[in-house]
Amino acid sequence: MSAEWDACGTYLEEDFMGKLDGKIALITGGNSGIGLATAKRFVQEGAYVFITGRTQSKLDEAVKQVGSNVTAVQGDVAKLGDLDRLFEQIKKDKGQLDIVFANAGIAKYAPLGTTAPCTRKTHSGKLLCARCPSRHHLLRALHGEHSSAVRTNPEIR
Repeated sequence: MSAEWDACGTYLEEDFMGKLDGKIALITGGNSGIGLATAKRFVQEGAYVFITGRTQSKLDEAVKQVGSNVTAVQGDVAKLGDLDRLFEQIKKDKGQLDIVFANAGIAKYAPLGTTAPCTRKTHSGKLLCARCPSRHHLLRALHGEHSSAVRTNPEIR
C-alpha cells in the first residue's frame, strides 16, 4: 500500500484503517493527552483498548470521546494491586493482551544528576526502582510472539 500524505505531513486515515483488527491493547494514562489520542487511533485501526488513569471522572470522559471498543479501568500503575486488578479484568474480558502502550508517568523537574531513584519491594521481595514494577508487570502480561510494548515516557511509574 502506498502511503499518501496530507498538507500537514501526516498519513491519510484510509492508509491505516484495519491495521490493528482483532488486537487487544492496554494504554496506561489513556485518559488524556498522548494516551487518549493513541486510544482513539487504535480503535480507528480496529483494536479494542483498555485505558487506565487515576481519576474516574477523567476516564469516563475519555470513554465518551473514544466512543466504542474501549474499557476504562481506574487505578495507579505504580501500585501493584491496581496492576493485578487491571490484568485480571483484561484476562476475564478478552483473554489476551497484544499491545501495551506504557504512557502513564510523572514529570519532576530538576537538574540532571540531582535526582536519586526510589526503591520499592515487590511481591518477591526484590528491590526495584519505583517505575520498574509497573514496567515488569506490563511486559509480563503480554503473551504471544506478536505482542508489542511501547514506552512514551522514560520515567514510567
